[in-house]
Amino acid sequence: TTISNSVIGVGDGALSGQQIVEIVSVQTDKKKMAQAAVNFINPAKTDPQATVSLNEDDTLTLSPEIIKESPESYTPPIQEEQVKMYSNTPIFIIASDSRKRRAGWYGTLKGIIDGPIKLTLADDIAPSKLHGNLNIKADVSVIKKYNSVKKEFEIKEVLVKDWSL
Repeated sequence: TTISNSVIGVGDGALSGQQIVEIVSVQTDKKKMAQAAVNFINPAKTDPQATVSLNEDDTLTLSPEIIKESPESYTPPIQEEQVKMYSNTPIFIIASDSRKRRAGWYGTLKGIIDGPIKLTLADDIAPSKLHGNLNIKADVSVIKKYNSVKKEFEIKEVLVKDWSL
């Protein structure tokens, strides 16, 4: 069991208790806090009748049911997708399909993505109207998916939401 105490000196009383709570809650690493909570409960899991009490206060007591339902270990959640939006972005269209929104479209986004990338047209864009245009400006969302092998995000596609010449 590791016990960690923090002392916060307020000095002349310039910070209220609520302000201190807000500062500490923003500065707290939520992943470390979740891991610490799992580590705190785990010793009680060996006894099915065990409870955990803080300061012998009934309102701060964890029942055997809560202890039993708590996880054995902590696995931090992994964000699967990231989306970043850009407005009025220059796009050079390399390939297009006058009939499809989700296939056959590739382009480059100057200053954002090096090399060609798959483009997907939003549902309100008619592929036949955009087909044949090479240089456009568009509002886009760059969609990145997490690659668990490489442990990094990779660009998968660009969603074209609105465009103009």
